[in-house]
Amino acid sequence: MHPDDRAAVDAAYSGSLREGRDNYEIEHRIVWHMAGELRWIHEKCEHQQDTTGRVVRSIGIAHEITEQKEAEMKLHRRNTDLGVQEEELRAQTEELAELNANLAFQYDLLDTIFATVPHHVSVWDGDGRCLWMNNQAAREIERLRDAPVGKTWQEIGLNLATMERFMPDIRRVIATGESFTDEVMNPDPYGVQWCSYSINRMSGGEQVVIVSTDITWWKEAEPALKNYAERLRMSNEKLQRFAYVASHDLHEPLRSIVSFSQLIDRRYRGKLDSDVDEFLGYIAGAGRRMQALILDLLQVSRTRWAPDRLCRPMSGGILADAIRSLKEPLAEAGGTMVVEAMPTVMVDAAQLEQVFTNLIGNAIKYRRPEVPLMITVSAGRHEDWWEFAIADSGIGIESEYYELIFEMFRRLHTQNEYEGTGIGLAIVKKIVERHGGRVWVESMPNRGSTFFFTMPAV
Repeated sequence: MHPDDRAAVDAAYSGSLREGRDNYEIEHRIVWHMAGELRWIHEKCEHQQDTTGRVVRSIGIAHEITEQKEAEMKLHRRNTDLGVQEEELRAQTEELAELNANLAFQYDLLDTIFATVPHHVSVWDGDGRCLWMNNQAAREIERLRDAPVGKTWQEIGLNLATMERFMPDIRRVIATGESFTDEVMNPDPYGVQWCSYSINRMSGGEQVVIVSTDITWWKEAEPALKNYAERLRMSNEKLQRFAYVASHDLHEPLRSIVSFSQLIDRRYRGKLDSDVDEFLGYIAGAGRRMQALILDLLQVSRTRWAPDRLCRPMSGGILADAIRSLKEPLAEAGGTMVVEAMPTVMVDAAQLEQVFTNLIGNAIKYRRPEVPLMITVSAGRHEDWWEFAIADSGIGIESEYYELIFEMFRRLHTQNEYEGTGIGLAIVKKIVERHGGRVWVESMPNRGSTFFFTMPAV
């Protein structure tokens, strides 16, 4: 008997005696010692009892069922395998159904897109045979010819000169896989037609997709648009030069008004009516504000039409010049400047100095009297740009005004609180954008502000 089955056979025998059953049956293995093989046995045993019910003998019979057992196990394995395969087949069927649904959706989507886009889309092979085209392309051809799909361009009757130009491009794209775009003028019975087209090789490698767009309206309008743009440029330039000249000419008489009103105030203060002293103060104050406004307008005008003077200066030297120009107000405010390493940038040096001057000047102006003024200037590289940051310990800005402060004449405070024209940050934005960069601010009220701007790296 197989050692692993002995306990089960003993349990079957003793269990039948203990439970008072008169027989038991069990299947188990034996080791056929002659050949060392395992064989299956079906064993059946009946108990005989005396008149008192005591078992006096057990009579058993056993016969070999190896072949039957092996057939059962083989059938079980096959059923198990079939169950697994059935489950796999069910899962694959569901996956295939989902893929078919997705494919149908994508096909319907592409069909809808190709049917509605205002472009001619077609598929061609290297022999010049049309394999497919969307409705727009088919309608364009079929208004003069029969259905084109499946025919060569010669059979379709397309313009010889046009297709002789197309075919080398098609074969080159098939050979190299490199896309190609161009514009072409096609003769048409209804007039000249201009189209732009692109040729792209399909994944199979032997066909190309051609997408063409009618640009006749653009070509016809292009001369007029160029003429309009040139007239607008000249008009804008004249207007800017006029603003520059007018502002410059206004500056001189205003300076005289301010100077003479201050002279009269010093010479006659207290000698005339008390109202005169007050009125002279108003005149001088208004004149100074008008002078500041005109100077800022002059700066705006210079920024808009001054020719490019791009160079590669060290921005640290430009920053130093800006700080020197603000030496007195910085000292009066008791401020401290911290300047980190500055990079070399591709800029108009004078205009970069103006940016530094305006931003640092604002940091000095909008300081908190109870907090020591600290201004830090730093820069960091971001791919092809240098990002400058000017941080201060000033009054800060509410987030709702982050964009508004860069608008022309936009001020958040009255003249009594802080003097100014509302042009400084607009000039900064104009200069930075003129260099292809951008400017923005991050701030919290009573926590200071940090102004950032980018300039192209060398």
